[in-house]
Amino acid sequence: MEKTSTETTEGRAIYKNTRKISMDNSSDSEVLPQASESQASSMPRPLIQSPTPRELLPHIPIGHPDSMMSRESVRRAVEEFQTRPSDIIVATFPKTGTTLITWICHLLRTNALPIEENDGTENSFETLYEVVPWPTLSWDIGYDPNVQGSQFTPRVFKSHLRMASIYSGCKYVVTVRDPAKTTLSFYNFFLAKKVPFLVDASNDGSDCKPKVDVSTFLVDMPFVKGSPQTPTTNLRASIWDYYAEYHALLECPDVLILVYEDFLKDMPSQIRQLSQFMGISDTLSRAESDDLIDRVVSLSTKDYMARHMSKFDEPYERAKKLNRAADISQLAPGAKVAVKTHKQTLDDRAQQFLEDRWSSQMGQLGYEDYGSFAKVVRERNQRLFGTPQYRNAEVERNCNIPRSLVDDDRIDILLFDLDGTLYDHACGYEQEIHSNIFKFMVETKGGKFDAITTIEEAERAWTPIFDKYNLTKRGLIGEGYVFDSRHYDSYIRKGAEKYFSPDEELRRFLESFPSRMKKVVFTNAPESSANEILTLLGVRDLFDDVLGTDFLDSKVCKPELAAFSKVLNHLFSTEDDSSPTSSSLSEAYQDRNRRICYFEDSFKNLKVGKELGFRTVFVTSETLLNEGKSSQELQDAQFDAIIPGRVSAAGLRSQLPQLWID
Repeated sequence: MEKTSTETTEGRAIYKNTRKISMDNSSDSEVLPQASESQASSMPRPLIQSPTPRELLPHIPIGHPDSMMSRESVRRAVEEFQTRPSDIIVATFPKTGTTLITWICHLLRTNALPIEENDGTENSFETLYEVVPWPTLSWDIGYDPNVQGSQFTPRVFKSHLRMASIYSGCKYVVTVRDPAKTTLSFYNFFLAKKVPFLVDASNDGSDCKPKVDVSTFLVDMPFVKGSPQTPTTNLRASIWDYYAEYHALLECPDVLILVYEDFLKDMPSQIRQLSQFMGISDTLSRAESDDLIDRVVSLSTKDYMARHMSKFDEPYERAKKLNRAADISQLAPGAKVAVKTHKQTLDDRAQQFLEDRWSSQMGQLGYEDYGSFAKVVRERNQRLFGTPQYRNAEVERNCNIPRSLVDDDRIDILLFDLDGTLYDHACGYEQEIHSNIFKFMVETKGGKFDAITTIEEAERAWTPIFDKYNLTKRGLIGEGYVFDSRHYDSYIRKGAEKYFSPDEELRRFLESFPSRMKKVVFTNAPESSANEILTLLGVRDLFDDVLGTDFLDSKVCKPELAAFSKVLNHLFSTEDDSSPTSSSLSEAYQDRNRRICYFEDSFKNLKVGKELGFRTVFVTSETLLNEGKSSQELQDAQFDAIIPGRVSAAGLRSQLPQLWID
């Protein structure tokens, strides 16, 4: 099991700058924020980009486990594993449904392909760890978490790291389960594996006698109750530490918190919620989604998984051959899928221990018992994620969109910016473009370029040019620099193949819209570069048109009104040579322009679209700060929707459901 270390008090992380509201609302003390059942349903969802787990929790560095994984395997996970925004990490406390959830995630992304049909194909796997990697264990079993499972979208990973230590930059699924049931499951899991610290086995392994009973396992061993930081041991978080962190993340939409017991009572609804969180249901009609859920349910039963038990075990023989793991016994085969009822019971001392620990850690947050915590989690999921959304005409029928929206708010044209909108700024390509611009200014000789001899000089010369002209090439020409325009375009936009590959998630998003909608890219980049990037992303065929600097004759660009006027004339096949004004375009053509939905990561560009009457979707990125705009200004702009990172269906359907009206 993974483990973490940090400065702690009695083994519990110190949370700062958070508040507790007592049950009678009469006191304020600086501890974790409380969410009582009555308060939970009234908590507003953030209007703009929501805080991430890393922002809500104090970061606790990943320490070295004291048992199963090797130091080298953990080091490689910390230093080399790289997440993507679309990744799903199933980060659970052990024995709270990890194997079941990771298996369901894999089924959802493979259209519920049965194990029998995987064998002998490119989708086959020896164990689930081959396609759902566990980063901190991967090196010990000969896998690379950056490679394993990458043929599937989204990538899914397993982890037992607490949320204060989890890898940043993606989405997370966590689970809660009754601590007493978790204890029994954990104990029997180790019994089945015959681990030496718990089982006294005969030489041939046939006669196994527990060294301690389950109550002693709970009260005296660290696996459930955790252990504090000492000079010789790292902190091991308790199940209550995990749950306290989940409480702090109740308003974080990047985290789906599932109740394990709900899978036993109503598996279809839980799988549907997971499908929605992963973005799978966004691309399906109601009928298609129902069919997928039914097939996933049939392949997730205990009977089915037990018949394929070896697929869910750790790759023991592989680990044994490599001989890298710190404790190979914990990787031994041992009933990852429990098919029998646990016979043991917790004695009075253990029951009291559970009550005391719950009261000391979760009681102060407003939760009387596990049941009250699970109820708040269920209400929270309904509030943040609502009911599943479906594709096209099904949305109108199943999401109760008012008839007036169908008649009056029809959207016919989807207008997309390219850089930072159809792909994430964080990929590094835009940084390379800026680097290439400065290199071009240094390497080009003649005229005003001769005064620029270093990258620093190029950057100083570029800044006022870009601020004045909004487009570097246009600015260089306007300021009297002489150069080959086509060479400039190919030079500064080179290297795209290093940053882009087919993006199945983006393709599913674009395909989810009604086919009648026209999709157009409107960019300040050359068409040749835009087409190259769209082709590398595997979505060029989904766009009807690409309008860039060639279309604009490099004379105008976003955010200038003249550029938008030219695009509008093209989209609606009109001719208007008059000098455009904001009022004339927004008032005379407001009804027409409302048929356009504009996706953009630049505040100043999208503001013009808003003034012209477009529906507007702001894609949050570092561009907001680069343009000197604050979160408050973003909120005051009243764009129709705000989504994080790049275009996706996440959060968009609830803000702008008209997009899916057929």
